[in-house]
Amino acid sequence: MSWLAARCPHATQAIRYPLPSTAMHGPLMTTGSICLDLLLEDGQDFGALVAFDPHADWQMAFSIDRVDIGIFAVRLSQNGRPREIQLTVPDGHQTGLEGPARLIYAWDSLTRWGRLTLMMPSGANLVSVDVKAPPPLPRCQVLDMLDTLPDRAMDSGLIGCSINDQIVPAAPFAGLCPSTRIATPGGPRSLQDLKRGDLVLSEDGDFVPILYKLSRKRPSIGHDAIVCLRAPYLGLQQNLSIAAQQRVVVAGDDVDYLFGQPQVRVPAQALQNSAFTVPTPGNAGDLAVLSHVVLPGNQRIWANGALVETLFLGRLRRDRNGLAASALAHLDRNDLPEHRSDGTPVLRSFDAAVLAERRIA
Repeated sequence: MSWLAARCPHATQAIRYPLPSTAMHGPLMTTGSICLDLLLEDGQDFGALVAFDPHADWQMAFSIDRVDIGIFAVRLSQNGRPREIQLTVPDGHQTGLEGPARLIYAWDSLTRWGRLTLMMPSGANLVSVDVKAPPPLPRCQVLDMLDTLPDRAMDSGLIGCSINDQIVPAAPFAGLCPSTRIATPGGPRSLQDLKRGDLVLSEDGDFVPILYKLSRKRPSIGHDAIVCLRAPYLGLQQNLSIAAQQRVVVAGDDVDYLFGQPQVRVPAQALQNSAFTVPTPGNAGDLAVLSHVVLPGNQRIWANGALVETLFLGRLRRDRNGLAASALAHLDRNDLPEHRSDGTPVLRSFDAAVLAERRIA
């Protein structure tokens, strides 16, 4: 699997990644994925998120559009014959339609199969629709479209886009850098050294087994941008590099006073540009490895001394289409746990900034 290009909308141009010597080259992409990171809010525009027009060599037009609230579409026109594949979020999933989301269009023209998938941060809320007989896409136009994003793509919620030459599964946004020190019965151990069956220390003081560990390598943009939290804030014993949507659990008298709750959950992105963070080594768009664990009851664990959430699966194992589109598709659904929703409030950026200012005052 090779990442070809990525771009944040506010950047002047896309980043192109060097291909390994074994990568396939050619004028057409018969297999690939276009991943769009979104931040959905009320009052945003509807329109094209990415698009390209017919070229002299390839008479094909392509776009991925935000059509309406909870409706997205892939629009293709080949030799003047239009086609539209529409994804509509069912009523039962509408509650998750504000906030971070990822839309993935994946296709394999050789097997005449494709899929359009929308996922929310937890990884448990997936909606997908199959695409029959997707055509191959012209490689140059797919890559060049990141340099010429639609004028109002950001107004429609686009915060990052990336292209891969293989099928990219829908993976949870949360993640920790592999060097993160996780509390275990034998003391802190690097996340990269932990494996299925190893025990980790939970918030309640219990030792629970790791059921699965997921790792992914992605461009560090959008929801996979790396945020570096500063020690000693949040109980950290050393700085902690995590994905932008990874949530940290915060407690204390100030939390109870400000929010009327003993604990709150804070996405790392909400702490960006506060005294709680330091500049991240490297550049936006660098390829980064992110890992995390699945535990039986979605227990929280200690990472570099801070309390963080583990991967939440909800009832994903009962959703055959969602599971098939996810990074857990290779596992037997009967072996997957079911997780109850966590009622602890999730802070937005403004409230997180208020908490940070109070703690550093």
